[in-house]
Amino acid sequence: MPVRVHFRFGRAVLAVASAAVAACGSQGSGGTWPGTSFGQASSGADPLANLAIAIDADGKPAVACVEQGSLLVRKWNGTGWIQLGAAANAGGGPAKLPALALDSTGLVVAWEDSATATHVVRAARFEGAAWASLGTQINASGTAGRQPRLAAGAQGIFASYPGGNPPAAVVTRWSGTAWQDWPATPSQNATAVELSLLPDGSPAIAWVRSSAQTGTVQWEVATRYWSSSSMAWTSLPSVSFQYSPSASLAASEDGTLFLASDVVGDTAPPVRKRAPAGSDWELIGDPPHASAAGGPMALLPGTGVALGFALGPANGGIARYTGGSWEQIASVGAAIFSFAGAADGSLYVAWSVGQGLAAPSAVAVARWLTTGPSRSAARPGAPAPSCCRRAS
Repeated sequence: MPVRVHFRFGRAVLAVASAAVAACGSQGSGGTWPGTSFGQASSGADPLANLAIAIDADGKPAVACVEQGSLLVRKWNGTGWIQLGAAANAGGGPAKLPALALDSTGLVVAWEDSATATHVVRAARFEGAAWASLGTQINASGTAGRQPRLAAGAQGIFASYPGGNPPAAVVTRWSGTAWQDWPATPSQNATAVELSLLPDGSPAIAWVRSSAQTGTVQWEVATRYWSSSSMAWTSLPSVSFQYSPSASLAASEDGTLFLASDVVGDTAPPVRKRAPAGSDWELIGDPPHASAAGGPMALLPGTGVALGFALGPANGGIARYTGGSWEQIASVGAAIFSFAGAADGSLYVAWSVGQGLAAPSAVAVARWLTTGPSRSAARPGAPAPSCCRRAS
């Protein structure tokens, strides 16, 4: 199952090895890839609301983005992009920070509803022609919720978010009729909660929390995973870091956990892994030229793990770890992007192509192939259709 992750570092212009497909944005001239040009938005998605991508079993991407508060999802049908129904948040407040997941019955989207000062997180499933709400909201009534994450696996659809006051790291699962908090969900003082699923479908979470300051260290990442054998959470050693609170988590096919966090002191962003039978983290080196902020991660089945990271104040990159070393496979300028690994090991990337954080942006999509010498993206010359409005 693809792992959906996202990264915010400004507006994005992404360059990889070859041509690409594009989605979610008005036609124009912005964003250049070797061999293919893509549209620059005259209207389109709100870059500050972020975006999300997921890949179905046939390798077709779906992208969620926000336009003027409306959460719209478009899917590649083999020849072009079609909008799935009306806005997923129709009848609710303005949406931001969408998350996407795919299970055996189709697409589920979650988002933060910012209609009131006490934000809530909601979810909906696409049911052929329209979006159907999964409960009234994900977080418990009377509580706040922000920044949802979604993952689908053998035990169903899971969501995580920081919720309550002070915010705790909350994990919950859709039962088919309601959201049910996972037993003994840990922690308080969570500023973000990353979610991944182990091979048996059990949740693993990493959450960022403030730390008693020691020198320059201001934050730490706590990580726990659910053990199906003991029916309890197992904690891993926390990781301390400084600067912006940023971390990401991915679980591989054999249950190895990968954790990326922000820098400590002047060192490069530490990336760690924990083997299925291990009790501690093992440092596995740093992406080439990385200078700050461990970014998003996605599993690339059979080929490794992809990680987004900062190269400098206005530049980022994507690297792949294959078990022995890191290889940089893409470069990003001031990035707002999301990526997901497909079942064939390829990487799909969606990124915002705009004129700054305040202006509506196009959102383009490309596929990076992990096999073969060309490492080309899919469908050279594909058009950049308008998003996010209903396809005719």
